[in-house]
Amino acid sequence: MSKAEGERGKREGMDRAEDAANIYWWQCMLECGKIIARRKPYFITDDIVLLCRSRHPNAYTHEKRAIGPLMRELCNLGYCVTTNSWIKSIQAQCHRRPMMLWQSLISDTTHQKNGVTTMTGYLVNTRTKRKFEIIQVDREKNLLTLKGETGGVFDEPYDKTRLKSLGYEYVQETQDG
Repeated sequence: MSKAEGERGKREGMDRAEDAANIYWWQCMLECGKIIARRKPYFITDDIVLLCRSRHPNAYTHEKRAIGPLMRELCNLGYCVTTNSWIKSIQAQCHRRPMMLWQSLISDTTHQKNGVTTMTGYLVNTRTKRKFEIIQVDREKNLLTLKGETGGVFDEPYDKTRLKSLGYEYVQETQDG
């Protein structure tokens, strides 16, 4: 099978999954996808599923593969893009399998405004030797968005005294790495 045939088969399968999905579930998931993309600079589909379950407990589809076409639609709408990172799922039925990490294009914290700045460098824990890439600093909300060595992205309160007491040091990124 050629690469083109494989891609065509993938598109056809995604189209069938989308067609088989419950329309109410689809609309609820799109709504929740946009909400998550606004709230978080990085996310996985677990975030969307969990929000949808809490906001729309009656939204259900038998076609679980429709999450792929849903994410394609969120990308087409300009809400997010794929990254090269993966995070293990927290959903029991997914058995901690790796999930694509998505980057929001509409997050309130993605753009440089209202005290949000991009910062290059790392926080290194001098006790554990673990290194976290600093993605951004939101001084208004006092939050650092960090990316761990395994690709996980999370927010940490931006409190220099607290971070220092936990053993963290700021290391500025240099030209040669």
